[in-house]
Amino acid sequence: MNTLYLKKPEEIRIYLNPFHSKIMRIMKSKYRPMTVKEIADEMGLSPAKVYYHVKKLESIGVLSVRYTKVINGIVAKYYDFAADSIALSIPDGEEGSDILRSKVMAEYGEYFDEAKQRFFDLYNTGEPMNEKGIYITREDSFSVDPDRMDEMYGELKQVLKKYRSSRKGAVSYSLFLFMIQNKGEKKPGPQKKG
Repeated sequence: MNTLYLKKPEEIRIYLNPFHSKIMRIMKSKYRPMTVKEIADEMGLSPAKVYYHVKKLESIGVLSVRYTKVINGIVAKYYDFAADSIALSIPDGEEGSDILRSKVMAEYGEYFDEAKQRFFDLYNTGEPMNEKGIYITREDSFSVDPDRMDEMYGELKQVLKKYRSSRKGAVSYSLFLFMIQNKGEKKPGPQKKG
């Protein structure tokens, strides 16, 4: 699993642009590389406008050309995510760091809100849970060796890739997984024998 680290304020601003978020969401929903025209068609916009923004995402390493294909004499570029995950690092003291942090909170806050709303919409239909397509697993606290955290995260991503399907008849689900380190908890000490 490879991770792209965005550390420069300008990179983070480009990544957090709402228009860019829409592009990335469309691409994630299709589970395959896409051309600018395909993305533009999904958004109902002109390819020229979308091309500009795709190039911005490419300039910071979020997207890259996966392959090209000649279609009716024109070379079509198929874009895909260049990394399996993206990590944002906002340095303290940078000009505008508070604004960037606020934008990050707003972006991820939207994910929380959308997931919560989808759950409420499905839950309040009056049907039994197993017929609603809702699967809930809750782990309030679990411990992981810090040296294996990246490995665990990579395996979770691989499980999603393994079962992802774009074939007709596949059922669409939303998975919202947010792992947050519990701060302030005492680390377990050595076990006493006897």
